[in-house]
This record gives sequence, structure tokens and C-alpha cells, in this order.
Amino acid sequence: MPSQPPTPPMDLAHWLELEKIEGFSFAAEQWTECEYEKDALLEALGREITTNYADREWLERRLRTMGYERLAEHVRHTVLPSPGNTRTGDFGEIVATLLLRRLKEFFVPVLRLRYKDSPDATQRLLDIVAFKFRDPPTRTLVAISEVKTRTGSAPGIGAEAASQLEAAEKDLPLSLSFMDRRLNAEGKHWLADRVVALLDPDAKFDLEKHVFVVTDADALHADTLKRITHIDLTASLVLVKDLAKLIADAYESAGRLRDLTG
Repeated sequence: MPSQPPTPPMDLAHWLELEKIEGFSFAAEQWTECEYEKDALLEALGREITTNYADREWLERRLRTMGYERLAEHVRHTVLPSPGNTRTGDFGEIVATLLLRRLKEFFVPVLRLRYKDSPDATQRLLDIVAFKFRDPPTRTLVAISEVKTRTGSAPGIGAEAASQLEAAEKDLPLSLSFMDRRLNAEGKHWLADRVVALLDPDAKFDLEKHVFVVTDADALHADTLKRITHIDLTASLVLVKDLAKLIADAYESAGRLRDLTG
């Protein structure tokens, strides 16, 4: 009997679905989970997590020199953060980046979690800078984001994120400069040129501000959006069932390097 072809991996674009929320002075939306098969989701999330910390070329090169078991251990202990607040925050940033890239069609040329000084370190500057590059006369669109992740109830977290994003907006030039250096180091000179061009004092581009609150679906406080007073942003609630367990299981999947074995 002929063997069955392998089941294609789950497409994470089908994990979350969007619902617009009316009645606020800012753009508000809610992302909720679709039906999914748990093992397939964990495998897909594990692959997405690994991608945010290490690029495929590096993994494949190290696999040739270290072998699978040593590389998997190396990734678990020196690349992925240990359980705790840093891992939780990183997971929210990974989910927000996924939404911007796959469902809002932005381009995120630098995944900044790859450039930590240590796995449990926190990052400075803006959480996410994403782009929709356009040729003149159409302006390039730049999205800046602040991401907050909580596994329990935190009614003021959206307002805190909005205030922090407002304060961090001044760091956009520093973030663009960091991206320019990283892209040049990777040999992506044409892309670095597009990014650094936005630092020109005469550069014209449109700016979108995004706040993401990733939280447990059963712990969301009804006032999370009501406490946001800023108007020039999009606030996104991402509701995930059993968020703490999903984070733990997804990082365990990432530590098995399924993206190199599937």
C-alpha cells in the first residue's frame, strides 16, 4: 500500500480571526482563535518562535557542525528565553509580528528578538517596526507597535501600552538606524537603503501606531479598551485560551527544532 504524503504544516494565518469593535475614538479590533488541531498549532508556533530568534541559514549551518541533539540543546539554553516574564513578553511580540506580517500585510525586515545580548534580556526601543514600502508619489507606510502580554487580568494594560508607545515614538530614528546596520551586515543593501532613506529630514511617510494586548481569553477585563484615551492608534486585543500553557508548550516545541525535522 503506498505511503500517505505528509500532512502539510498548519498555516498560522488561519489561527486567529478578526472582529472589528465599534464605539471607540480609536480603531479597535479583537482577534480570537479559530478551531484548530492542538498538535498542529504547537508545531506551527514552535516553527514561528524559532524563526523569530534564529534564521534558517544559521540553524542549518550549525546543524552540519553540531549535529541535531547538540544544536537543539544549544538553542534551548542559549537562544530561547527561560520560563518567566521575558518569555511571555517575547511570545506576545511574536504573535503581534505574525498578525502584522501575515494578516495585515506589513513587511518586518528585522526580527529584533534575534539580537538579544542574552536569552532573558529585554529589548530597548520600539517593539516592532513594520513597513509597506511604496514608490513615489505614494508614501511608504510605517507601523510602530507596543505589545503587552498578560496571562491574568490586567485592566489597565492597554492604556499603559498606549502611553508607552507615545513616549517611544521619539525612538523611531534609533530603530531605523539599528535596522539599517543589521540589514547592511546581512548584505541586504537595497533594503537597508529603503529604510535609511526614511531618516532624511525631508522624507515623507505615513505613520500608523498599533497597540497589541495578548491575553488569556478567560481573563480579559471589560475595561481594557475603555481605559485607552489616545485616539491616533489601532488597539488590538488578542484572546488566547489557556495562554500560559500555550506559551509553555509552544516553546517546548520550538526547543525540539521541528522546523528542521518536518
